[in-house]
This record gives sequence, C-alpha cells and structure tokens, in this order.
Amino acid sequence: MDIIANYGTTLILVAALFGFFMAWGIGANDVANAMGTSVGTRSLTIKQAIIIAMIFEFAGAYLAGGEVTSTIRSGIIDSSAFEGHPDLLVFGMIASLLAAGTWLLLASYFGWPVSTTHSIIGAIIGFAWWLWARKRYTGTRSPVWSAPGLSPRPCPACSPTSPSSVCNG
Repeated sequence: MDIIANYGTTLILVAALFGFFMAWGIGANDVANAMGTSVGTRSLTIKQAIIIAMIFEFAGAYLAGGEVTSTIRSGIIDSSAFEGHPDLLVFGMIASLLAAGTWLLLASYFGWPVSTTHSIIGAIIGFAWWLWARKRYTGTRSPVWSAPGLSPRPCPACSPTSPSSVCNG
C-alpha cells in the first residue's frame, strides 16, 4: 500500500506510457488491417483511408470502449482478491499492458496474425495465474474469462499433451 501512496504519480505515468505503447500496437495492427484492402484495391486513397480510420476508430473506442473496459477491469479476474495487496494488481495490470503491447508489436512486425483483445486478456489471465500459483491470488473464482458462454471448458480438439486442457469454445 505504501508503494502506491509514495509512487502513485510515477505508476500512473508508467501505466500511461505502456498504454500508449499498447495503443500504438493496436493502431499498427487494426488500422492497417482495416485500411489494407481499401487502399490496396484503390477504392480509397491513403489520405481518405486515414481520415475514415481516425473517425471510426475514435467513434468505436468512444461508443463501445466503456463495455470493453468494464469487462477487462472486472470480468476476467476477481479484483477483490487484491484487497490486501492492491500493489500486486497495479503491477500486474501495468505488466499486462507492456506484455500485450510488446506481443502486438512483434506480431505486427513479423506479419503474424494477432488479436489485440486476445493479447490483453491473455496477459491479464497470465499474471493472475502466476500470482495464483504463488498463493498470492486468493480470489473467490479462478482467474479465467467469466463472460457468459465464453468460459473455458474441456474440448476434444485439445491435445492431452498441451500445457492447458481447456479450450474456449
């Protein structure tokens, strides 16, 4: 708790920096995917595509961003598990931003298919499982996606030798 009180401004600045890094990765991936076909077929000029992307990327974030943020903030892990150690939640979320942003940048650079949503969700679940394995995460439910219909469940297509025996179906 003292860490947050003493270094709150620094933590906010680091989180903002990593958030901008993640946003840059999102822009490099999503906007390029959205504009590629239109510009490649010469339906739009690059200038027109950038203007359209600016308008609709902002509109999408503004209109639907609250629901996404709500799910990421409270629908993946049980934040009440960190009541005694909120610094672990802060560090975990900051690390998740850095990890997801780095993965987006690497995957976009190499031309690999990548999902920005899967990147951040995977990073958050990863840090929660890491804490859970070290007995630091004491949530009332295991750290998994909790949206209805998207909970992990056994899947016959999963390999019995894989590290995880669940698939999202």
